Amino acid sequence: MKKLKKILLMVIYFLFSFMLRAKEFDYSVLKDKNPNLVFLENSVYSPFNRKVVSLYEKASAENQYIVQFKKYSFDYFFKEGEYADEHEQIWFRETIKDNHEIPYSSYALDHDYYEEDNFFYEIQFFNYAPHLRACPIGYYLVEIFFNGFVYSFEIEDPRSCTKDEKYDAMFNELQDYVILKDIDAGSDFDRVGEMITTYCWKDERTQFQFYLDMQNKRLSLPQYVIDFQIAYEKVLNDILEYFRTLSSSLVKTNLRIRQSPKTGAPIITVLEGTKVYILETGESDVIDGIQGNWVKVKVPSQSKDKDGNLIPEEIIGWCFDGYLE
Repeated sequence: MKKLKKILLMVIYFLFSFMLRAKEFDYSVLKDKNPNLVFLENSVYSPFNRKVVSLYEKASAENQYIVQFKKYSFDYFFKEGEYADEHEQIWFRETIKDNHEIPYSSYALDHDYYEEDNFFYEIQFFNYAPHLRACPIGYYLVEIFFNGFVYSFEIEDPRSCTKDEKYDAMFNELQDYVILKDIDAGSDFDRVGEMITTYCWKDERTQFQFYLDMQNKRLSLPQYVIDFQIAYEKVLNDILEYFRTLSSSLVKTNLRIRQSPKTGAPIITVLEGTKVYILETGESDVIDGIQGNWVKVKVPSQSKDKDGNLIPEEIIGWCFDGYLE
């Protein structure tokens, strides 16, 4: 009965993943800059999924990194929760920007929020499973909250999962941090009460020290750990730059900003060439034969109006994106 319930939950999860598939995300933006990336959309690593395992094995052999990508609507992410499982108390919620509650894992070794002018994002880092069972590197989870959607990127070294001939060799280079230990297999293997011998962090302090040493690219670490950190930082920078570009546009002509779409009262008319940040996409429309959408935008302070006067404070309003580039 327990296994049947787990199978049903997995089926529901994958159905949701399929329904929320993001087809508009342009992988080429990252792929062109990072030829060592392999993209995996709406999938989760499982030793029972031969197709995914083969992809990880190939990536491991070619020293590539995996980027798992998913997209969720705000309603699904915030109201239902990507990780909604009230029975396993491993997920917590924290109220942040605009009174949204973000789910985050108690397994995350580090968990931080950041805000930019036009979006906000969180980064979680994981390098262990229950009972401090160690991952030889770990992985980063980056979630971008933008324009009504959550864009989720999981960045990892495939060797953390494949457990090929490189796996033990990786741990052999981490003797300052890990030990072999007998632990309960637990729910990770669906074999509660069965003891296994596996690599564990020596203690929580050592586990966190490994993470700090990786962030600082400490020379005493194995090169594969430093290489992964460098790759992650490059991917993160490219992801953030992508969303900065995606969410900002230039006004092609002197453009009226309104309190609401279509017939809303005018707030101001901004000067051609002004950069605005898109906060939300509204209904579609056709104006002057141009197909587009009404968008909610932020006009930064110190921009100029149509007469060349400085705008002292930022303005938020609506405009037609057919006049943006």
